[in-house]
Amino acid sequence: MRILSTAMGAVRHGMGAVVEAGLVVAIAGVLVFGAAVVGRTDPAGAADVLAARGGNGGGGSLSATISFAGGYAAQPLAVSSPASFVVTRSVADDTVYWVYNYCWDGSGALLSTEAYPVLWGMWYSLEGTTYDFTLTGTHCRALVTIRSWTAKPLGDAVMDYAVAP
Repeated sequence: MRILSTAMGAVRHGMGAVVEAGLVVAIAGVLVFGAAVVGRTDPAGAADVLAARGGNGGGGSLSATISFAGGYAAQPLAVSSPASFVVTRSVADDTVYWVYNYCWDGSGALLSTEAYPVLWGMWYSLEGTTYDFTLTGTHCRALVTIRSWTAKPLGDAVMDYAVAP
C-alpha cells in the first residue's frame, strides 16, 4: 500500500509540474502577442484577430491628411487666435489619432507645444476635428500621429504655417 501511495504522489507532482509549465508558456505567448498588437507588428495570426475586431488587420495602411478647420486659407494666422484642424484618415478603425502643434519665434526658440486627440463624429467617420490650439510666435507646425508618446508624423501629414502678431 505504501508503494502505491508513493507512486501516486510522484504522479501528482509530475502532473502539477506539467500544468505549471503549460501556464508559463501560455502567459509568455499572450504577452508576446499583446506587445505585437500594441506595437502594430504582425505575428502569425495577429492580422486575423485585428480584422475580426474591426482593426487595421490587413485592411490597408494607415495614412492621414491635415488642414485647417473653418476654411482658414489666408496666412499668416493671427497670434493668440485659436486654430483647429481637420484630419482625414484612410481607415476607419479604433486607432487614436493625435495632432501636435509646435510654435516657434523668429529666432527658432520653441514657444509652445500642444497635443489633442482627433475627435471623430462616429467610429466609422473618415474626417475628424481637433480642439482649438493657441498660436504663438512667428511660425508653427501641425502634425498627425498615432503614437502620441513619440509625436512621429504619420506619413506626410504635416503642415507648416505662418503666424503674425
